Parts: sequence; structure tokens; C-alpha cells
Amino acid sequence: MLAWNGLNSVVGKLAVAGAALWLVTASPASATIITATYTGTVKESLDSTGVFGTPGADLAGVGYSLVFTIDDTVGTYSTFHGTLFDPILSGDQIIGGGVSAALTINGHSLAFGDPSGLRDFDWVASKPGFVSFAHAAGSMPTGYIEATMESTNPGSGFPTSVYTALALSASDCPAASCTSYAAFFVPGGFHGYLNFGSLTVAATPIPAALPLLVSALGGLGFVGWRRKKAEAA
Repeated sequence: MLAWNGLNSVVGKLAVAGAALWLVTASPASATIITATYTGTVKESLDSTGVFGTPGADLAGVGYSLVFTIDDTVGTYSTFHGTLFDPILSGDQIIGGGVSAALTINGHSLAFGDPSGLRDFDWVASKPGFVSFAHAAGSMPTGYIEATMESTNPGSGFPTSVYTALALSASDCPAASCTSYAAFFVPGGFHGYLNFGSLTVAATPIPAALPLLVSALGGLGFVGWRRKKAEAA
């Protein structure tokens, strides 16, 4: 069973990554769309404004689905090796407008994302016997959501990169080896905390030639349309 941290801010984790001793910005071999889907139950939340249904409803125990979508053609991809706080820690991240999220409760969905992209990110870091990964979208005062997990006994099923496809559940974490934190804020003072149940990550490469193929097909279609128009005239 996963133990819950206090306010283990994902922003702090991003600051660690940003303080990397050696930061290498790179572009992935091909464009990739990543989806990270969290499911579980609401830990604590009083929906005073009815964002997810009935105003004033206590959402504790209600199921949720949280989906982060990351497009590395829009976000900035980078790797880091060693940080000021931990020279052994290394990993990669995608930061920027390519990261967004949607939280669904009671059949009602709410979208999150920072127009500036400054607080939107997908982040994975690890060292022997430790792994940490996090997702965040949105910012104050427009609303934000964040989710993070750490393990001191990660095993082979945990990610080593933001591109790692995986399927995790609470049962994959031996007792006391994992901590998790997930929270959201909606303008007007509405906030909540989420229990971790499971996480699946799928990374779908987009062949670099695909946009060219679509463009070529579009061009052929236009030529055909012009030819038919000329014949009709």
C-alpha cells in the first residue's frame, strides 16, 4: 500500500532537475505522444461549486481518472546527469506547452494546462535503489494538477525515462518502499487530493515521414481537384 507524503511539491523536484550540474538539451529521434493515465479514488475533496457534479458534494471515495498528454514536438526535451543536490541522480524531462491534463470525476472532466508552459512537465529521475517520476499541468491562479511517485525499491517495472511504457498498481510497491502525492486546485478555492490506484504510461512514436506523407497526399488531392475543375469548365 502506498504511503502518503505531506505536501511533497513537484515544483521542488523540478528545481532539482533545473539545478543539474550537466544539462544536455536534445531532441528525441522522432516525435512522440505520451499518455500517463492515473486511476484511483479521491482522498479528500469537498466540491463546493459543483465542478464535478452536485455543489457541496463530498467526493471522498469517488473514483477518478487523470490523464496527462505529453507532445514532445511542442514541449522541450532534455536530459540531466547529476544535480547540485545529488551528483548520482540522472534522468530526463519534457517541459512546456506540450503537456496537458484532464481530470474526470463523476463523468465530468476538467482540463489543466499553463498557457505559458512554464509549469507543465513530465519528469523522471533515478539512481541505484531509487526512482522518482512526476507530472504537472497548469499554474496559479488558473488551476493546476500534479502527481508524483517515488520508490526506494523500484525493481524493473519502474520507469527509467519519460518514454518508458509501464503499468503500475499499488500492489507493485512493497510496504514502505513507495510514496505518492497527487493534488489539484481549481480557481475559487476548490482543491482536492487523490489516492493512487494505478498508472499506465504509453509512448507512441510518430514517424518523422508521416507529416511529409500527409502533406504529399494533400497535394495530390489538390492536383486532382484542380484537374476535375478544369475538365468541368
